[in-house]
Amino acid sequence: MSLLDEGESMLVENIFSENDIYVALSRTRYLIKDLPFSDSDKQAIFVTIMELTRNILIHAGSKGVFTCDIVDNGVRITVRDFGSGIRDLDEILNGSYKSKTGLGLGLAGSKRLMDEFKIKTSSKGTEIVAFKRIKPRRMRSF
Repeated sequence: MSLLDEGESMLVENIFSENDIYVALSRTRYLIKDLPFSDSDKQAIFVTIMELTRNILIHAGSKGVFTCDIVDNGVRITVRDFGSGIRDLDEILNGSYKSKTGLGLGLAGSKRLMDEFKIKTSSKGTEIVAFKRIKPRRMRSF
């Protein structure tokens, strides 16, 4: 049995525990395995998934949903949680926020790793959409 049905281009995973994060990573790895991402772009995608989904566990009471889908020119990651929103969002994204529980680089780092990164947050939860574009491969000159 495969992780995805033949031709499937989207996956959804509820995030309630650390194990759910590993399932989301494994399923994403399978989903994008045949796409022409560079190794460094794949790593950027996986790091972003880890950072964003761990935020669900740490900051949103372990209640969230991860979605990954293939679009024409890349992969879109969407993470939704049902927490109380993100305070100090501007400071977090510009790197001036000092976290009491971690390095405080998760959202800002994820934003730098991805080609597009949007956040909507309110007292009812947060939605983050990140996009990584497939880049044309360059020929190496020797």
